[in-house]
Amino acid sequence: WQVLNPNAQSFARMSDFLRGCSSRLAFPGNAELLYMGLDVSGQGRLWYEEFEYLGFLFESMKRTLNLPSSGQFLTRKSTMRRPRKDPNRTPEDIEAGASFARFALNNWKPILELFQDEPSGAGGQRQYRAVKAFDFVRWMRTIGFFGDSEAVVREIHREFRMNGHLFGALSPDARPRDVDEEVVTLSQVQCYRRCRGVVARQSLITTMKVKRGFGSMLRCWRLDLDKDGDGVVSRQQFESASHVLGCEKDVGVLWSAMRSEADQDPLELWDFSPGEAADLLDFASLLIVEAQWDLNAAWRFLDPMRTGTVDYPRFRSSCEDLGFEGDPSRLFKGLDSSGKGEVWLELMDP
Repeated sequence: WQVLNPNAQSFARMSDFLRGCSSRLAFPGNAELLYMGLDVSGQGRLWYEEFEYLGFLFESMKRTLNLPSSGQFLTRKSTMRRPRKDPNRTPEDIEAGASFARFALNNWKPILELFQDEPSGAGGQRQYRAVKAFDFVRWMRTIGFFGDSEAVVREIHREFRMNGHLFGALSPDARPRDVDEEVVTLSQVQCYRRCRGVVARQSLITTMKVKRGFGSMLRCWRLDLDKDGDGVVSRQQFESASHVLGCEKDVGVLWSAMRSEADQDPLELWDFSPGEAADLLDFASLLIVEAQWDLNAAWRFLDPMRTGTVDYPRFRSSCEDLGFEGDPSRLFKGLDSSGKGEVWLELMDP
């Protein structure tokens, strides 16, 4: 995943994927076709949850071929999925680091100035240097960060020791004492910002699924984010929903974790739950083809007794008739945005 996503974004673009397959892996097959197969959303963004399919396939191959149970791909899966946590960190340090990540969104240029060194020679490229931790603390106060800068340094070093290898900034074999805590580097700061984005996104997904969606990301998506039912959520809509989702302080951090600074494309369900988005797409495709592109005929397929509503047993039976291979229970929870245990036509087509 690090080879195919060298920029350590939340998703891998096709250009990075193809470059990694060619230059790093010397992959002899059709990398573009492979990417299209893994990218079930068809949006040109490959999420780790989609990429993880290769892990499941590898596990199946090992069982079939009776290979040894240990494998580097699978043994590293847990650390590749999310940054590791340090049980000894304090809430005060965590909040200080979160405040710094928010501050860095609008103050990255002055932060970058601290690490910039003069280019060497005519036409030389600008170099970046390590700075003393004391100078970093003093510079943060100079540019207007009034949080606990010492705690920020501790957080930066802590994340770098635990998760620097995820972003190619630290060797997987490096030991904690290999990180000099007397200095701060640009790669360490960038690593912390990315880790903070991942953590914020995981927290948001938990809130959406457990606290707001009652087990379904789709339900929260429809109730809190995509209220107009057009399938996409702009940054303005996301900011409005952040107050309900309890992430208003981290809107900028979350957006930068799912989009680049210059990318203002609206969010989609694929950005939060590729699995549920794929289920919704598969179910809708099967249903609309069965009904020959007639929405009313599609509803009659689900509600043949003309009762006006469809409960879960009837919905599950319809899924079986359609040959739907996803999770009907999770999909039903998402469509049942009222929480009454039944869906009707207006809920299916807002």
